[in-house]
Amino acid sequence: MKFMGDDMRVLYDYQIMLNQKYGGISRYFSQLAKYINSDMSDAEALVPLEKSQNYYFSNVCEPNISSPNRWHVLVNCFATYKTLFLSKLKNKRIDIVHPTYYFPSYLYLLPKSLRKFKVVITVHDLIREKFYPDMDNASMGRRRGIIKNADAVIAISENTKRDLLEMYPEIDSDKVFVVYHGIDVNGSKNCTPVSVNGPYLLFVGKRDYYKNGDRYIQCIGELAKEYPNLSFVFVGGGAFTHDEKILINDLEIKNRTVQINANDEELNYLYHNALCFVFPSLYEGFGIPILEAFSCGCPVALSNCSCFPEIAGDAAAYFDGESVPDMLKVLEDIIDDEIYRDKLISLGSEKVKEYTLEKMVTNTMKVYESVIG
Repeated sequence: MKFMGDDMRVLYDYQIMLNQKYGGISRYFSQLAKYINSDMSDAEALVPLEKSQNYYFSNVCEPNISSPNRWHVLVNCFATYKTLFLSKLKNKRIDIVHPTYYFPSYLYLLPKSLRKFKVVITVHDLIREKFYPDMDNASMGRRRGIIKNADAVIAISENTKRDLLEMYPEIDSDKVFVVYHGIDVNGSKNCTPVSVNGPYLLFVGKRDYYKNGDRYIQCIGELAKEYPNLSFVFVGGGAFTHDEKILINDLEIKNRTVQINANDEELNYLYHNALCFVFPSLYEGFGIPILEAFSCGCPVALSNCSCFPEIAGDAAAYFDGESVPDMLKVLEDIIDDEIYRDKLISLGSEKVKEYTLEKMVTNTMKVYESVIG
C-alpha cells in the first residue's frame, strides 16, 4: 500500500544534521526522508544538505570531517535557499517545510513569493521548558515562536502533547497531532560484536540531571555486592565525569563498569546480549531505546513516570525512579528470574510491532495533508 501524498514535496532542513553526528532526532528525519522517497510513496522529500558529519545523512552530502561552525551553517542555508528558488523557477512547488530543529532563521528571510509552503514542526520533548527554563531566554523565545506559528505541530506521544499544551497554552490543541516513533525491526538483526566481561546490565544515553544516572550508579553499587560476576555497560553520553568517577571508585565498581561509544550495529549486539536494559530517566518525550531493546529481545526496566507507561505498556518492569531501593528490587527480580526475563522479552517482541516505520510515515503524511488541504 502506498503512502498518501500524490506529488507532495517536503523539505527537511540542515539544522539537526549539524547538531548531531548520531542521535534520535536526526535518525527520525532520515527515516522519514528515506521512506517518503521510496517506492512506497508518491511524495518527494528534499534534503538540501551540503556539508554534515551526520551518520544518517552521509549518503546525501559531502562528508565534513571538521566540527560544525558558522561557515557550515551558511553553506547549508544557501543550499536551502537554492532549493526553494529552483522550485519556484521550475514551477515545482514545495508544499511542506519541516524544520529539523527549532531555529530555522532562513524562514524569516525568505521573500513572500517563496513562502507558499506550510510549516510543520515536531516537538520531541519539553525538557528545555521543564528543566532548563532560564538557560537561554533568547533561544527559548525563538523556540516558542516556531512552535506557536507552525501550521501543525507533531508531538511524539500523548504525554508530550499534554506537556506542550501546558507549557504553551496559547497553542490551538487542534493543530497538535500525536505521531508515535517507529522502528525498523529488521535493522536490529545487524550486529557487530563488542567485547564485554560476563553478564551485564545496559544503560544507553546521557546520564545527567533528569536522566537519573547518579541514582542508577548508586543502585548498581548495591547490585555489585550481590552479584560478583555482573558488569555494567554505559553506551554513549560521553566519558564519565569527575563526580561520576569518584562515585564509581567509592562504590568499588570501577573494574566492572565501562563507558563506550557504539554505532547502531554494536548497540544492537549489546541489547541482544544484555541481561536487562535499564532506563531510569525521570522524563522523556518518547524513549526510542525502549523500542530498540524490545526489537533486540532485551528485557526492559523503566522508571514509572513521564511517557514510559504509555509507550511500553505491560511489556516492561517499572520502578520508582526517585527510589534507589525500589530500582534495586526490580532489577534483582529480573536478574534472579530467567522465566520473568523471558516473559518480558516475549511481551516486548509483541509490543514493538505497534511501532512500525510505515505507521510513523503514514501518520506523518496525514498531518502534512491536513495542513495543505
